[in-house]
Amino acid sequence: MTGENGMSRIRKSPALLAALALLALSACGSETAKSEGKVVLTVPSWAGGEANVAVARYLLEEELNYEVSERKLDERDAWEALHTGKAHAMLEDWGHQDLRREYVHDKSTVVSAGSMGINGKIGWYVPTYLAEKHPEVTDWRKLNANSHLFAPGGKDEKPGSGDGGPSDTGHDTGGSGDSGGSGDSEGTGGEKGAGPSDGNDTTDSAAGKGSGATGQLLEGSRKFLTHDEALLKNLDLNFTTVYTGSEDAQLKEIRKRAKKREPFLTYWWRPHWVEAEVELTEVRLPSHYGGCDENKKKVDCGYPETKLEKYLNRDFSKDGGKAATLLRNFQWSADDQNSVAKRMTEDGLSPREAAKEWVEKNKGVWKVWLWGT
Repeated sequence: MTGENGMSRIRKSPALLAALALLALSACGSETAKSEGKVVLTVPSWAGGEANVAVARYLLEEELNYEVSERKLDERDAWEALHTGKAHAMLEDWGHQDLRREYVHDKSTVVSAGSMGINGKIGWYVPTYLAEKHPEVTDWRKLNANSHLFAPGGKDEKPGSGDGGPSDTGHDTGGSGDSGGSGDSEGTGGEKGAGPSDGNDTTDSAAGKGSGATGQLLEGSRKFLTHDEALLKNLDLNFTTVYTGSEDAQLKEIRKRAKKREPFLTYWWRPHWVEAEVELTEVRLPSHYGGCDENKKKVDCGYPETKLEKYLNRDFSKDGGKAATLLRNFQWSADDQNSVAKRMTEDGLSPREAAKEWVEKNKGVWKVWLWGT
């Protein structure tokens, strides 16, 4: 009995081993497939960029069955995450030429995934109701003569009880001056500068020809792409930057002042959904030209119009399969982006809810992104 049972056990062993081997291979295959199905997207701190990620994530999960996670990072950290492979995709870069040069050309660890389909424009803006009454404020050379309009308590239609700004001190509060709650402590000057004058004599707006009152230029986060402190200095403008700390805080400030029809001058960007509510007019700054952002301390002109581009980790671009293909194909309009961003930030929908709503209404747009998957 013992011998027969022993032989039986021996005879059964190969079958048992084969079964175990099959299970092991199945488990390995399952883990490999799951690993290949993971995508990490970087999320910027502005609403339009968040809208990109919301829609991309929804489609990756619902149409292609990927597992998607997000990493909220400022722009430099997002580039570094792509470089190290800790993230796979960044869906909206605003023209950081120095970072593109470092990671795309020098280190060759990040590759372009093409255009988002949107052109962005950073600049200085005033409310259109102010521009219509004081058209001169849309020319940077006339800002000093009208700096009193943009000073704390600036008088135009409403006299003096303070303009409700994030800082009524009349001076830059430095690293601790962000009142929007982000705690940014870096100096501005961003990662990108602008360049030389378009031939205009900057002395036309020099200090001494202004109204005497120091105006305020509203800003968001110090981590935004900005060189406004250098620009104010180099154009000899009697203005100081005042940081709200975030896009949300800056947006609240803009809307609060617009509701009271108060003057304000703000760093802002297009496209943005808020212009459906608060019409803005861009201030003409000295023209930008290629290469003028090399010396950020000497910047004396405005910002270029920028084609917003997507970037992928190099290895993910080659081996990311359907996910990489979808992200390369992802292009939409400023109106599409604004509609999703508004639903998320103004109307209270979650990113997933806003994305689902847009996807259900715009199959003719996103179905094209699936070509090749």
